[in-house]
Amino acid sequence: MSKGAVLMLAGLVAVLALIAGGCGGGGSDTTSLTKAQFVKKVDALCEEREKERTNKVSAIASGLKPGQRLSNAQQTKMVETIIFPSYAKMIENVESFEAPTGDEAKVSEIVKAMEKAQNKVEADPRQAVFSVVMFEEANGLATKYGLKHCII
Repeated sequence: MSKGAVLMLAGLVAVLALIAGGCGGGGSDTTSLTKAQFVKKVDALCEEREKERTNKVSAIASGLKPGQRLSNAQQTKMVETIIFPSYAKMIENVESFEAPTGDEAKVSEIVKAMEKAQNKVEADPRQAVFSVVMFEEANGLATKYGLKHCII
């Protein structure tokens, strides 16, 4: 694979990782978690999903010939089949844990911003191939709350 193709793939993987920052697994917790516990549990799930996503994208990239690039249609399909489902699971997992006492509004605001971004990507998956602008609000809220792995 040529150096240019490797750089292009590395860039695509980085963008897709930013786009998808999703996580998965876990279940509902019946007792209220502290903020630190909530962040730790949710971030751990996001990190697992991130590894899965990276492995899937890497598998696709490894199938490319030197100098070969994914078409726009292939990139869009990757968003639809890898990135979007991962992000949807991330939202589900944030919601599956009871928000820490006193932080319910903050967690709800994060989820609403994530859902807003998800709806934009679902309406036009191609936009997520070229930009992460639709995730800025959710990223900012999640980061401010301490969620470092569940951002796009």
